[in-house]
Amino acid sequence: MKNVILMALLCMGFFSAQAQNEFTIQGKVKGLKDGTVVTLFRTEGNVGSSIANDTVKNESFFFKEKAEDQEIGKYSISCYGAEGFPPMGLDIWAAPGAKINISGNNTYIYTWKVKSPVEQQKVRSGFVDSSRELWNEFQKTVLEYYKSMDAMYAGNLNEEQKKSLRTRCDSLRYVQDEINLKIDARTIERLKATPVSEVWLEELKRLAQESVYMKGFPYKDEVVSIYNGLSETDKKTDSGKTIHTCLFPPVVVNEGDEMVDADLFDLEGKIHHLADYKGKYMLVDIWSSGCGPCIMALPEMKEISNQYKDKLTVISLSSDPEKTWKRASGQHEMIWENLNDLQGMNGLYAKYGVRGIPSYILISPQGKVLKKWTGYGKGSLKQKIRRWVDTPSYAMSMVASETTTIVNYPTVRTSNTDIHEIRQVELSDTAAIVRVHGYYIPKYWIQVSSSIALIADNGTVCPLKRAEGITLDQHFFMPESGEADYTFFFEPLPKGTKTFDMVERNVATPDKLEGIALTMPHTYTITGHLEGVEDGTSIGLWLSEGSMFKRLVNMPLKNGMFFFTGSCTKNECSEVLVRGEGSGFPGTSLSVWVEPDARIVIKGKDRLYTDWRIESNVEEQKVMEHFRGAVKKWEEQDQKLMIQTAQLFETMSSVKQQEKEEKKIWDKVKKVYAQQDVLRLKSAPVIIKIMQETEVTLVWIKKLNELSYLYKFNAGFKQKAEVVALYNRLSEKDKELDCVKDLTVRLFPPTVVEVGDDMADADLYDVNGKIHHLSDFKGKYILIDFWSQGCAPCLQSLPELKEITEHYKERLTVVSLSEDTEKNWKSFSSAKQLSGNNFNDLQGRHGLYARYGVRGIPYYVFISPEGKIMTTWGGYGEGSLKAKMKELLGE
Repeated sequence: MKNVILMALLCMGFFSAQAQNEFTIQGKVKGLKDGTVVTLFRTEGNVGSSIANDTVKNESFFFKEKAEDQEIGKYSISCYGAEGFPPMGLDIWAAPGAKINISGNNTYIYTWKVKSPVEQQKVRSGFVDSSRELWNEFQKTVLEYYKSMDAMYAGNLNEEQKKSLRTRCDSLRYVQDEINLKIDARTIERLKATPVSEVWLEELKRLAQESVYMKGFPYKDEVVSIYNGLSETDKKTDSGKTIHTCLFPPVVVNEGDEMVDADLFDLEGKIHHLADYKGKYMLVDIWSSGCGPCIMALPEMKEISNQYKDKLTVISLSSDPEKTWKRASGQHEMIWENLNDLQGMNGLYAKYGVRGIPSYILISPQGKVLKKWTGYGKGSLKQKIRRWVDTPSYAMSMVASETTTIVNYPTVRTSNTDIHEIRQVELSDTAAIVRVHGYYIPKYWIQVSSSIALIADNGTVCPLKRAEGITLDQHFFMPESGEADYTFFFEPLPKGTKTFDMVERNVATPDKLEGIALTMPHTYTITGHLEGVEDGTSIGLWLSEGSMFKRLVNMPLKNGMFFFTGSCTKNECSEVLVRGEGSGFPGTSLSVWVEPDARIVIKGKDRLYTDWRIESNVEEQKVMEHFRGAVKKWEEQDQKLMIQTAQLFETMSSVKQQEKEEKKIWDKVKKVYAQQDVLRLKSAPVIIKIMQETEVTLVWIKKLNELSYLYKFNAGFKQKAEVVALYNRLSEKDKELDCVKDLTVRLFPPTVVEVGDDMADADLYDVNGKIHHLSDFKGKYILIDFWSQGCAPCLQSLPELKEITEHYKERLTVVSLSEDTEKNWKSFSSAKQLSGNNFNDLQGRHGLYARYGVRGIPYYVFISPEGKIMTTWGGYGEGSLKAKMKELLGE
């Protein structure tokens, strides 16, 4: 019996303890509609987590919850989304055993009355009571504001109606600010009249935060004065630290600055630093567990972390208190770096100028801040990383003639959009043409207004004339790649314009690209004087990029003269090519070496470049002129033979020839080629002798490259030992140059895989930087397509390759391998929307190109499912690939 009594007493004690650890909230609000859902949140730091819901019945709601850790805790209730309620909450302080009563007679939830034994609640009620009528007016305007916003985005409104609603919203925001300032004045008076407490500090924190976010906040000096009167203990509280950060903000790190660092703790308490991750790009994600978009972004961050693991480190920095952060981390799979500086909004959060979350900072491998942005939408992170990590970096360059100026990749001082990347600006007397590469989320739309215009640095407005590649004032959906090219044609900019802005006008949220540069320091000039060449003849300035040639600009000869100006990439010496365009010119060009501030003069007569003399102080040009003078007699004959060859081809294409006649022409072409080979063999010993007597320079390396072709492809070449000896003079740094890597495989070719051998493999990069291997595709037949964007037959074959890929998809994998530079390959792939297995070993002609013995493109290698080479062939003609696949695979 005694045991039963004892057990009963123990149970009574247990339930009594349980009851003492609980608090209750009883709400009775007149007019509160049945069915309204009231949510109770627990607040930790700046995070509110939902812990209970109750549905209103008979104007009442009720909560019974355990007080966490048997301490006083902060909570809030809200009716988010319910009709007639502002998006605000009612702050509640609850203690173990507290019975809290809420009353009201409207939906203005922030000012419902709270009766509670908890001291913090009493202090909070005192602040609300001092401005109750103002808070009610504030909530009323908030409801009107959101009602107008909902109407504006409901659709089916014309521009005039939208404009009216925007004006209404702006007016309501102004009214809200005015009410806020009146509340602030009363709050300041109450702060001065009441003792410091937890709630008191939160009210001061609210004012300090307004001083940051409200332009022209009039009470900052008073808020600073009140803060200065705090004890050191109060200043060291979480609220005190935030107040200090708001009133005395740290220097904010901006784009282009060195990153700032701090002690960053992982879940086990180990300290890390951002500096630990240098060497790769860093994506810093500032987040909180109470931020919906932050949580929505986690799956995409996981994808990015996996896809870019070789060149990007994802680092999540939580702004939550330690306990909240650790609990949230256990609820989400975060395979990347998950850290916290334990400073809330007062550490790196403040130093990076975070105003809202999620907030992202992209940092270069060297520790420079590349980009900062706020907010998340599905696909937006992939788009940003593709835009800033995948895209090769481009240096601004420019070139000009008397009639045209072309600026490539102009620098932009500021931009409020990542969508539009200006690739080129072309200026003339008739138009300003802006060529843009756009980036956005695949299959999502962008829209460009027809009001877009250029604004010159003198204020002149140049309206848009037309656009190509995009339809204005309509939704333009990005393709699967998330990238597109489009061009804007504007009225011409005034002569002498140094910078301009490109801005959408008469748009609520316009895209603005400001301070677009049109000038560069340290440019070079090339002035030409020609005799015996007719005015109007086009003279072009070209650039060699790997195996490709790119025209920079051209101009018609005028009074026997031409003129170019340009910039030097990387601010160092480089080669450009001058060539006449049209009949009578040899199929080569004049090598001109340029450097910053160089003033170069070309004087010549007629169309042979051997008769053109270059006057220049550029040392590389002096070396080039030495070589040109030494072999002039053979080069002159060679150029005459080039003209003869061009005339033969012109005869062949101008009139449809009988097969017999065409063969005769081809026989003549072959004889000319043979004569050219003889001339090059004659000039080679002279070139070698000069090289043996001179130092290694860029021109010297260019000549070694020319000799390497004779070494590999001309059976009559007798100076192979001398060429190898010259090669051995190159430094290890020289051997890292792409052109030297190419000539190396001509002099010392790797073992070439033949039919019947196992396929050769390598690291193959896709346009996103992910590594693949040919072995990944074993189990099906493999067709390797070696190509380049500068190869016309390669481009002609693309539609047929696409057909083959689809027709034989169950049995065959097509792998395209580009020999182009990474920059050119990615740019072309984006412009042409190339998909599928589009790879590059980033080795030019000295990687798989050499291993498979490729001598010309397009070149094809057909491999068995087991990885054995079955056959190879070169060249393309319409239908030839389909015929070949039918032969090898059947129907």
